[in-house]
Amino acid sequence: MSLGWPLDDVLIELTPSELRTQCAYKGETRYWNVGEHENLAWTYDQPLRSAADVQGLVAFFNERCDVILDGEALPRARTPWS
Repeated sequence: MSLGWPLDDVLIELTPSELRTQCAYKGETRYWNVGEHENLAWTYDQPLRSAADVQGLVAFFNERCDVILDGEALPRARTPWS
């Protein structure tokens, strides 16, 4: 299963968040809001070289939202971010 999807394939409106964090392995993370839900998705605009394959992909906190892929709902994860 993919850990992220191309931004152009996401069918909901994402609005940029002001939140940024730093990952030692991937680089700076940019977050996105979905409606009234803050920081529900994230991207790496310029990931570090070792994580170049995540550039242009958007990932969601599937602990906090329903993700439907090819018409099927993915199960919600249980993590500290739930």
